[in-house]
Amino acid sequence: MGYARKVFDGIPRPDLFMHNAMLRGYAHAGAPGDAFAVYRRMALAARLRPDAFTFCYLLRACAGLPGSRAGRQVHGAVVKLGFLKDAYVRNALINMFAKCGDLRVASVLLDEAGKADVVAWSAVIAGHAARGDMDAARKMFDECTYKDIVCWNVMLGAYAKHGEMEKARELFDSAPEKDVVSWNTIITGYAAQGMLKHALEVFDEMRIAGWTPDEATIVSLLSCCANTGSLNAGRMIHHQLHLERRPWISIVVGNALVSMLANHVETMIGAPSQPLDVDMCTVHVMT
Repeated sequence: MGYARKVFDGIPRPDLFMHNAMLRGYAHAGAPGDAFAVYRRMALAARLRPDAFTFCYLLRACAGLPGSRAGRQVHGAVVKLGFLKDAYVRNALINMFAKCGDLRVASVLLDEAGKADVVAWSAVIAGHAARGDMDAARKMFDECTYKDIVCWNVMLGAYAKHGEMEKARELFDSAPEKDVVSWNTIITGYAAQGMLKHALEVFDEMRIAGWTPDEATIVSLLSCCANTGSLNAGRMIHHQLHLERRPWISIVVGNALVSMLANHVETMIGAPSQPLDVDMCTVHVMT
């Protein structure tokens, strides 16, 4: 973004598209201060009027700030310029207030959005969960009429993050559909709690159901194997990757394997061999 900003500052009269491109970049980079600097410059240019993209990017940047003061200022501009009726802007507002912990305003905006807006509902559910209010999160989840898979995964992730794995498994089993995020969430949740047996059971269910485990699945399982001293289970997972002729084992997976084996250095001889990419993290684990 540093080079992009230099180019942007060198343009005599940047248009709306250029301003929005900078806002988008800063929002993704987690640089709210720089995003607001671009927005202020835009506001000073009387010829430019913000559009829905402007506010969506700016609100995404605000979501990374503690408190909702900056977001409230943007909210005022949204109302003043008539963008509150735009579904994308309204959802960005709800998401921002929910992430900043101002669930009162988020709930008011949600009521205006209507029950059919599952994106908005998911944001507020996640907001309640982030504050540790799992009862409120579940209440909202149950009240949501139109649940899509994202909404299910948000609630599932909330249970897993808070270590409520019995409720997480119950919700997982009752979900009308699942994707790789659903499987990874429940496996990672079990792994984080050191419940390797349950994690491996779900791992087997995932494969039987026809889903291919991705990097996140493998890393969480190997990390759990390392933390619980379950070398045999870890070697079994590694061996399975070898049998499946995976075209790659990424550096992240390689580091998880090395970390697991480093805890049992006396058994490293004879472990299934496969070339691994190596980076400085790998070297650090081995030294």
